[in-house]
Amino acid sequence: LQGDWSSDVCSSDLYSAQFSPDGERILTYGKGNAPGLVWNAATGELLFTIDRDASDRNHIAHIARFSNDNKRIAVAWGDGRVDVFDAARGTLQVTLQGEHPKGADSLEFSLDGKRLLTADRFMVRTWETTTGKLLNTIEGCCAAHFSPDEQRIITVGARGASICDAKSGKLVANLRHNDFVRSLEFCRDGEHILTTCDDKAARV
Repeated sequence: LQGDWSSDVCSSDLYSAQFSPDGERILTYGKGNAPGLVWNAATGELLFTIDRDASDRNHIAHIARFSNDNKRIAVAWGDGRVDVFDAARGTLQVTLQGEHPKGADSLEFSLDGKRLLTADRFMVRTWETTTGKLLNTIEGCCAAHFSPDEQRIITVGARGASICDAKSGKLVANLRHNDFVRSLEFCRDGEHILTTCDDKAARV
C-alpha cells in the first residue's frame, strides 16, 4: 500500500477510482460534498475538486473518465447532464446539450480526445468535445466503443450488436445474437470483434 487517499474532503460514498493515462493522477468520484476529486498519484495530494453544482449536496457523479491525451475529464451527472472539464485545473470547458435524461451509463473518448461517446439504456451519442456539438445519435442500444481506427462504432442492444459509421452514425452491419449481449471488444487489428451473450456463448 503506497497511499491512502482518504480525508475530510471525502465525507461521502466513492463509486470508483482510476489512474490518468499517464499514471500521474488519480480520479475518484461518487456523491455528496465532493463528487469528483483529482489527486497526485505519487504524493496523495488533492489537486482539485470537480463539482458541477457545489450548492447541491446530493449531487452525484454517475461516471467519469480521463481522455486518452490526459487533457480532459468527462463527467456524467446523476441529473442527466454531461460535462467536459480541463484535466489540469478542473475548470468547466463545455456542457453537452441534449443530454441523457436519466443519466449516461458509459463514456468513451476518442484517442485524440476530440470526440466523446455517451450511452444510456436506450441510445448512444457522439459529441465534439471542444464545442459540445452533437455529431450523431444511434438509437436502440445501450453501450458503445470506437474501433481501433475510430472509423466505426460498435454498439450493444437487446437484440445483439451493431457496427455503425463513426461520422454519420449510420448502420453498417448487424451482428445477431440469441440473447442480450453483455460485453464486446475489438481486436487490435480492427477486423475481429469478441462478444459475450446471455445465451452463455462467446463469439468472434
